[in-house]
Amino acid sequence: AWWWCHPWRAKPTRRAWWWCHPWRATLTRRACVTSSTSLRLGACRLRARGAIAAIALRAEGHAKTCRLLLDAGAPVDCRDRWGQTPLIEAVAAKHLDCVELLLERGADASAMDRGGRRVALAAVDAESDDCLAAVVAGGGADAGDDVAGATRLCAAAAAGDLTLVERLVRAGVAVDAADYDRRTALHLAAAEGRVAVVMKLCEHGADIRFRDRWGHDAIDAASGGGHADLVAQLHLLEKH
Repeated sequence: AWWWCHPWRAKPTRRAWWWCHPWRATLTRRACVTSSTSLRLGACRLRARGAIAAIALRAEGHAKTCRLLLDAGAPVDCRDRWGQTPLIEAVAAKHLDCVELLLERGADASAMDRGGRRVALAAVDAESDDCLAAVVAGGGADAGDDVAGATRLCAAAAAGDLTLVERLVRAGVAVDAADYDRRTALHLAAAEGRVAVVMKLCEHGADIRFRDRWGHDAIDAASGGGHADLVAQLHLLEKH
């Protein structure tokens, strides 16, 4: 009698009602679908973790482990929160074996991170000629409209950094790429009297008669800077 009147008696009664209710089958199916979705999401998270691990390992130069991750299905062009691909990380860390492995597996040699830096420019920043050569051979020298590369080329030419100028040109930066004033690297090098840089740019086909927004060419820039010898050399190059 005590149990019959006790309020706790309703709990097992409700459980028995739920067990026999037709809605139970529908909700059970929904639970199964939810479980299946969770499994799929878990697999996606596992692949994402594998991609993150691949990026980190390539940055540290573990080529063998990277090969295992690629064989296990890790995407070769996965990206981290900054838009860095494994190839960009490997190039920046100067790990040539990882770079060659990724290019062999079809990594995008012209990929760009969120900051607008391409793989080839990462090799330039790392000062790695071997990685730069591998990226260029893999098709990473097609810069297109590369504003960042053009800005760096103009700055390197003005500073007289011949090594950086050569690397940027090899990386695919257009030799006649201009800044906001339509001044090219040749303009700036001539204005500063950087003879070696001027000669190197002309070897790569820089246009001596390319005019900036004020209508001045490289000869005018050299003349305005008081570099008479350079003006004479540019006149000779123009004739040839």
